[in-house]
Amino acid sequence: TIARVFGGGPVGVEAVAHTLNISADTLIDEVEPYLLRSELLIRSPRGRKLTSAAYEHLGLMVPRSEPPGNRPTLFD
Repeated sequence: TIARVFGGGPVGVEAVAHTLNISADTLIDEVEPYLLRSELLIRSPRGRKLTSAAYEHLGLMVPRSEPPGNRPTLFD
């Protein structure tokens, strides 16, 4: 879901839980610890993000990161 629906993240846990139709508590208590220990998911200040290992596990291409200077600004 994070890879296909949210482009790999960052995404809030509530949004993921809503998309999967499960409670956020279930996601945080039962699913997230496994993904964190397996190094498939990281928590950042902006939300959860998939790691390159997660993309490899899913058989998907790892998205390229854009250098900060190439991102549009507020007024672009």
